Amino acid sequence: AQGTDPTDILSRTSLDSDGDHMSDDWETAHALDPQVDDGDEDPDLDLLTNYREYLWETDPHDPDSDHDGYADGFERTHGFDPSSAADATLDTDGDNLPDLWELTHGLDPDNPADAAGNADGDSLTNAQEFNAGTNPLLADTDGDGDNDDVELANETNPLDRHDYTLVDTDNDGLHDAWEAAQGLNVGVNDADDDLDDDGLSNAQEFAAGTSASSADTDGDGYSDSFELAQGYDPLSAADALLDFDQDGMTDLWELAHGLNPNNASDAAGDVDHDGVSNHDEFLAGTNPLIAPAGDGGTGSTDQGGGNGGTDGLPDQDMDGMPDSWETDHALNPEDPADSARDFDYDRLSNLDEYRLGKEPNTDWIHVPVEGGLPYISYQFSDLYTDSGRRLFDLNDLGEVATIKTGSQSGQFSLWIWDKGDWIDGEWGGAVDRSGGDGGHFSRLVARGGSNQQYGNGGGRVSSQGERQRCHPCLW
Repeated sequence: AQGTDPTDILSRTSLDSDGDHMSDDWETAHALDPQVDDGDEDPDLDLLTNYREYLWETDPHDPDSDHDGYADGFERTHGFDPSSAADATLDTDGDNLPDLWELTHGLDPDNPADAAGNADGDSLTNAQEFNAGTNPLLADTDGDGDNDDVELANETNPLDRHDYTLVDTDNDGLHDAWEAAQGLNVGVNDADDDLDDDGLSNAQEFAAGTSASSADTDGDGYSDSFELAQGYDPLSAADALLDFDQDGMTDLWELAHGLNPNNASDAAGDVDHDGVSNHDEFLAGTNPLIAPAGDGGTGSTDQGGGNGGTDGLPDQDMDGMPDSWETDHALNPEDPADSARDFDYDRLSNLDEYRLGKEPNTDWIHVPVEGGLPYISYQFSDLYTDSGRRLFDLNDLGEVATIKTGSQSGQFSLWIWDKGDWIDGEWGGAVDRSGGDGGHFSRLVARGGSNQQYGNGGGRVSSQGERQRCHPCLW
């Protein structure tokens, strides 16, 4: 039988170095620290502490140890065994609805009459909802605009938001009801647009189930594109609390600040050398990448929002970015929505840029040259030619690789962006223009002729257009 006496379980080994009533062998086998009293922690967020997981012989890093579809803590709360999948089929009242399913959906496992009930008013009984795999508390389980009973009648899948019968007037793959709910135009193909400026197109938002009108669908402080890029769920705010390495810093915060969520030792590190550990910066809501005067350094005011704070500075729109920082960077301190936008198209939201101490509007340089022709200058650094993500490498001397006029030694690419329209005209000598749609991104690729080489100094690309802006391709 499952044991509940810690003395019996601990007798398997007498060694418990940290005195947390969990044996060292068990802690080591389950990726816990036998030198730290972590019995009250809950790394898998299943509402069972490590100590309770130890008693019940469940996995402290798996919220559903028996893989029966119900969280360990939920099973224990209702008197079921989280280490056995067999109890997932128990049906005390004989209504063909498993007890755990009924408890999950607010029904009574001792009352067979509720099988005929209809809690969500979609004309399907609770028993029919169970058989269909739909939620008896939601009339439209998949949120596609068709109620479950309508989808079953039309032989579409009530669990697949992309299996629907609604019309798509503009044939952009986004059905009209969803577009209308998101504030999109049902008569215009806007699948490739990005209404909320979070780095995801409307079509990508539709596929991911995220909001096309809110850059942070789950409201956890991290943009949808950032969460998806890092493998987290943009529909669940709970993952903003995850701390896999149990170092006291949440995983998403670590990723946003260049730390390793799988390495607990970086909690004691001090990236910005300001005398304050990364962990203390997390607790204080400051940026571990910037050494400000206010948290032990000698620099300027901390510009990192840490875990959501603004270091005590006024933030009237409560978007996590201080009013002064927004004003300095041409943002609107009265518009909370701009925290999730990405004005410089580097796939970091303005809030992410604030947290990382970066510029939300990259500063391009425009310098005239002899003869009155303008050219675009940018200092490239720490860029890679062979990673598939960045463009330039350091030369053998370790100096910054840049572009300048001279003999050809290789191809290069730039992303060019003009906030107005492109100015017609050939690009001089160095590059060919390709791609783009007349007002957005366009890639410039080196010709096979001359005028490109890797070398030192300020990068330069000749051009006959004016007021063009460039920055290195960042992905």
